[in-house]
Amino acid sequence: MPLSYCFGHKDSGQRCGYEARDKTSRWTIHKSVEAHPEASPQRDKRRLEGMRARELARGVLKDPENIPLLAMVTLALAMGTATAARFLMASPDIRLNKAKRENPLYHLSEEEKKLAEGFAAHRHALANLSMNPINRDSSFEAEHTRASGA
Repeated sequence: MPLSYCFGHKDSGQRCGYEARDKTSRWTIHKSVEAHPEASPQRDKRRLEGMRARELARGVLKDPENIPLLAMVTLALAMGTATAARFLMASPDIRLNKAKRENPLYHLSEEEKKLAEGFAAHRHALANLSMNPINRDSSFEAEHTRASGA
């Protein structure tokens, strides 16, 4: 017979044929579904999993050492989501609009060129913060002096 979880027979005074303690929780496991016909194993399993998740969340939030970690993870997820949304919506290389995808050649209108320049405006400054093997060429010197503010 399938196992079902009983959530209230101790309080109501009902007795069941077979019961055994689950070592991971305080709920009683029964082998007979006939003892509680209103209980479905799937519903009770979801309920038990939800209670375990809440207990885990309470345990994580009770420890003060976890709060900065959770804050940093939340901040990283927010920054990653914002960056992904920005790239999906503003990048000229990504074309979500079907009308723009119909032309396989990469031609930008004047409005799209302005948007692309705004999208990539910070790239030169970040790439030229310090000299590296890629930007040591003489053609990059103007960008390097502009980025360093010298």
